[in-house]
Amino acid sequence: MTDKKTNKKISTIDEKTTDSTCDKNSSKCIKNKPHQFQGGLITVVDKDSLCGRNGIESGDLLTEVNGAQVTDILDLLWVLNDDFFELTIVRNNEEYIVDLEPEEGDFLGLSFKEELFDGIRKCPNKCVFCFVDQQPEGLRDTLNIKDEDYRTSFLHGSFITLTNLRKKDIKRIKDFHLSPLYISVHATDEKLRCKLLGRKKLPPLIPLLDDLAQAGITFFTQIVVLPRWNDGTALKETLKTLSSLDYINGVAIVPVGLTKYRDNLPSLKAFTENEAIEAISIIDEFRLARINNKDEPLAFAADELYLRANLPLPPSKYYDDFELTENGIGLLRQFSDTFEKALTIYKDECKAINHSKIDRPMKKSLMVTATDSGRFFKKSILPRLPERLKANVELAVITNKFLGEDVTVAGLLSGTDISEALLSEYKNILNTVEQVLICDCCLNDEKYFLDNISVEDLSQAIKKPVIIVADDGAEFLERIAK
Repeated sequence: MTDKKTNKKISTIDEKTTDSTCDKNSSKCIKNKPHQFQGGLITVVDKDSLCGRNGIESGDLLTEVNGAQVTDILDLLWVLNDDFFELTIVRNNEEYIVDLEPEEGDFLGLSFKEELFDGIRKCPNKCVFCFVDQQPEGLRDTLNIKDEDYRTSFLHGSFITLTNLRKKDIKRIKDFHLSPLYISVHATDEKLRCKLLGRKKLPPLIPLLDDLAQAGITFFTQIVVLPRWNDGTALKETLKTLSSLDYINGVAIVPVGLTKYRDNLPSLKAFTENEAIEAISIIDEFRLARINNKDEPLAFAADELYLRANLPLPPSKYYDDFELTENGIGLLRQFSDTFEKALTIYKDECKAINHSKIDRPMKKSLMVTATDSGRFFKKSILPRLPERLKANVELAVITNKFLGEDVTVAGLLSGTDISEALLSEYKNILNTVEQVLICDCCLNDEKYFLDNISVEDLSQAIKKPVIIVADDGAEFLERIAK
């Protein structure tokens, strides 16, 4: 790194004594004690960004911001608001300070190998319903992580219990105003909460939420509801308490997910139709029952509960701004709405264009889905298709044998189950189609199923092109109408 106007090398670090106390006004370096560099490994630098223009490169290690050690990307979120700040960079065992003076419109332009430089915080609980504890071997590594990190909650909306917060974490949440956070409540009765989380004793949750709320932090919350554990009266009490807190943005109520791998775990049961109906009735009772008289709805039932109850999905207004779709709240309604809108446009276009163009050849498609969404497709989507499109799409409803038949959501389908079902149960249909459509909720960002089978692996196994479709009704219609 050259000695530019804003880049000055402050020390050369020997590998064996890599910590030093340095006079930042000179190149003199006083060796102090052994030190291992810790920070964020930079993988990409935008050449037009503030950092790119000032000599920072891919492969550099960011260790400090304004002289304080960095632990994650949150340490960088607000520096552009300053008139001047310093980044400490390590390259080839040499430490540099980069002085930066942002101008209007500047951006840092840095991407890192990991967002959390000091590693993800693991969950200390032993929840009776923990999905990680009931998984087979051989899944993607990330599926085995018990995430209990307030930073991923803020950055990605992952739900946490706040049971591992230290005083300095609470202070940082307040100082950085990390809002909203996503909190797993499960029960507001503390004895029941401890029982659900597998802990003998825990700091009370509501006083902690009150304390954070005084600093302006708000929360989305969830209740994983278990029949005969925290449903019925317990669910009413939990919703009653949450409805009195004006800093709660919403409560997602989702049914417990149970795999066949529950040896030596507490005995739990999946929802029956009647139990799901009762849970929805309780949720509806408190959906608008905010004691603080807010206009926004409070409680939202997961799509899976409606499917288990064999009830129609609520209208769009039920879901407010669709802020909890990542938690399975309103995904199917959103799909249905986008499908209906696209279908109207498609029919209007068909009326406006030449009939011969309408009759152009189309690829015949096979749509792969799971048990729950399969019922939704059969009831709400396929009957709405024009006859010509209906004749060009088949549906493959895959039973989850990999995790167990009680797992009915598409996001937990394995490549193994899909491949085996298509090559046996749906073999004759597979031979008649030109492409197989799979929703992207089944895959991670690298296009792997939960059992580490890739889209390419599946395509080779079934000898058909596999097309990934966003969880969006308009894209589904576009794919089958091509």
